[in-house]
Amino acid sequence: MTKAAGDVMEAIFSPQSVAIVGIPAGMKMGRLFLMGLQSAGYRGALHLVNPKLDELDGMKVLKRTGDIPGPLDLAIVLVPREKLLQVIDELGEIKTKAAVIFTAGMGELGSDGVNHQRQLVERARKNGIRLIGPNCQGVYAPRSGLSFFPAMPTTAGNISFVSGSGSLASLSVGRGASRGMFFNKVISFGNAADLTASDFFDHLGDDPDTRVIISYIEGIPEGRRFYETVSRISARKPVVVWKAGLTDYGARAAHSHTGALAGDEQIWRSALIQAGAVPVSGMDEMIDTAMIFSFSSQPVGDRVAILSGPGGLAVSAADAAARAGLRLASLSEDTQKKIAHVLPPAGISIQNPVGVGLGESGDVDIYT
Repeated sequence: MTKAAGDVMEAIFSPQSVAIVGIPAGMKMGRLFLMGLQSAGYRGALHLVNPKLDELDGMKVLKRTGDIPGPLDLAIVLVPREKLLQVIDELGEIKTKAAVIFTAGMGELGSDGVNHQRQLVERARKNGIRLIGPNCQGVYAPRSGLSFFPAMPTTAGNISFVSGSGSLASLSVGRGASRGMFFNKVISFGNAADLTASDFFDHLGDDPDTRVIISYIEGIPEGRRFYETVSRISARKPVVVWKAGLTDYGARAAHSHTGALAGDEQIWRSALIQAGAVPVSGMDEMIDTAMIFSFSSQPVGDRVAILSGPGGLAVSAADAAARAGLRLASLSEDTQKKIAHVLPPAGISIQNPVGVGLGESGDVDIYT
């Protein structure tokens, strides 16, 4: 698959018009997409489609997809699997640019699902539509008022997230916000039947609002392209990758989750490092690493300084730095004098690691 055109990515992340096809009447999962857009303050044209409804929350509901005034930037498709091809044809009628396919039961289920997924992609290409998913949550972009869950942060940051898991995408946004770290663009790509992680990396690599790219992936259908894309982008901005499904148990879980094929852990880690990415192995490590790159200048050497409240944590951090091949920088006499000027007289260390003392560790102003 070639690089996705810029106007398609513009339609995905900054759509002027959005349609939710198959919006449910009750409080089912699909209703959260509407609630998410409403709480995020989406200001573009919003259309709802359900043949059994006339209105929902005071909004007019169209009977068929083809009744949407086109052209349409982005469709969020919630219909059952057996209705997908018809909906894709109707979306083609109104010249839809891209569609998030929330519907599951495709490539992750084996041969029968793989066949349905292949037909879906073929039909979408025939209609000139690019697909996100299937089996995905889609897009969160607070600058554009896009959200796949209600009550997600409306503050935009400089980190973008390419995720094979919708739940991890939303959890990571919440975890980051609790630490004062916010996201620019988040994409949950699910089975990646059409647009892949590489397509989104390509876009985010050129995105001026994205300073750091993080990613959770279970499998990559285009290994060579992904490696080359990461290598190119990591020369300009940090890339952090959490590759899951590397054990036998994890591989089986990944295949049932998104239909992904796993790989050897050491090969993956070595390839990511060679491509200039930072490999991580969990949500906390991914978020912590993203915070470092988001709030700090990109490091140009191996010398670090440690600032801590409790002394024990400073010692542990020094051990971790040494194991990572880093060196503790020697602080100049002038720097030590400046540190001593703002710290209490006892229970501290003005050398590296710098200990502010347990009694003062809760004073946030000291760390700035």
